[in-house]
Amino acid sequence: MLVVVAIVGLLIGLVGTAAMRQLQSSRGTTAAAQIQQLRAAADIFAIDVGRYPSQSEGLQALVRNPGGV
Repeated sequence: MLVVVAIVGLLIGLVGTAAMRQLQSSRGTTAAAQIQQLRAAADIFAIDVGRYPSQSEGLQALVRNPGGV
């Protein structure tokens, strides 16, 4: 019985570390994709308006019309 518990513990340890490694990798990939989407939205805003959003407008200008634009 003790051997079975030890084997199960080993398997959980191996699978757990592999899962955590995969989770960290996917977080980085997701962040890079989101940054690329923000960059594309800012570029589209610049093409439409002729400038990038000001700091006072913030990224909210990419979603809603900031007024006067």
